[in-house]
Amino acid sequence: MTITQSDIAARQQHVEAVRAWVKVAIEDGWEQKPTYKGESVERAATLHKEGFMAMAIMREPMGATGRQTGNRYPNAALNVWGPDKMAVKSTLPYDWEGLMCALHACQFCGKVFEGKAYHVKFADRACQTCGPVEQSKLPPNWAD
Repeated sequence: MTITQSDIAARQQHVEAVRAWVKVAIEDGWEQKPTYKGESVERAATLHKEGFMAMAIMREPMGATGRQTGNRYPNAALNVWGPDKMAVKSTLPYDWEGLMCALHACQFCGKVFEGKAYHVKFADRACQTCGPVEQSKLPPNWAD
């Protein structure tokens, strides 16, 4: 696969969008800590607020000194989990109310639901309709 200049520009925009999410989240009361011992919070951060946890990757190919950091291209990722330890669909830019609403949004059909979420696979959340169907596709004892 060939990476084009527009691919690199899109990756850089994603790094900047995740970085902006983290900045606004900190301003909104999230606590930030390094994710990895040997990497700064500017590149990999774990954030916590009211039982939520977010992990943000914001890696650029050049460090502050202008030296190559080991990454060939910009790389970014943002993952959020709710107080119930299930994944929460996050949006760019940061939206606290959106995260709260996502606690009751099915990751399979997209429907907003009331009541308890079904835990499916690693950390996916499902509504009362999709949950049993998706769980039935998994091998026995998948969550033991």
